[in-house]
Amino acid sequence: IIFAPSKLYGNVNHARKGLCYAMLPVSALEKTISMFVINFLCTSILITAGLFAADMLLYLIVPSRMEGFLLNYETARLFGEELIELFFLQSIFILGNMVFKRQKVARTFISLIGIGFLLGLVMLLVFRAIGLENIERFADSILAEFPKEIDNWDILSYSTFNSTYRHIPLIRNIIIIAYSVTGLITATCWVGVYRLIKTTKY
Repeated sequence: IIFAPSKLYGNVNHARKGLCYAMLPVSALEKTISMFVINFLCTSILITAGLFAADMLLYLIVPSRMEGFLLNYETARLFGEELIELFFLQSIFILGNMVFKRQKVARTFISLIGIGFLLGLVMLLVFRAIGLENIERFADSILAEFPKEIDNWDILSYSTFNSTYRHIPLIRNIIIIAYSVTGLITATCWVGVYRLIKTTKY
């Protein structure tokens, strides 16, 4: 997922090696769509096929120790969410592949760490401005909405979270905001990829 863009399209913005890619008789939009199909759709199909093959092999080797296949209806939603997160992460590295000309993966990692540090600093300043007591009261009000009959450790269980906590209005709103931000960042990355393909000078 991380290294695929740099391996497949590592030379597209190279001053000399990228000329062949730049001279392809297709538009920037078509290049972007082909990059999307190869990096996300093909990668997702390969990952899914690999998981099914490994699941089948594990079930055939030790059927007595497994009640069924790991990939089933209950885990399909979790698998879909993981694919969305992988696509989000891959979109960032595809953009980094187009922005940086050398050491693409390492520089993208460093950029993400820097952005994370800046966001953490901003959050720290916001928390200090709000006050620790106000944050504690807000956290207590959130915990008061959680069902009392469920053990605190059960929140780590995906099935419990999906059947119970996901229906709490605050948790549901957080999930909606998280997916909205993820979709916005992903779309921004691909728009950036399209613009860089269209405007890169060789």
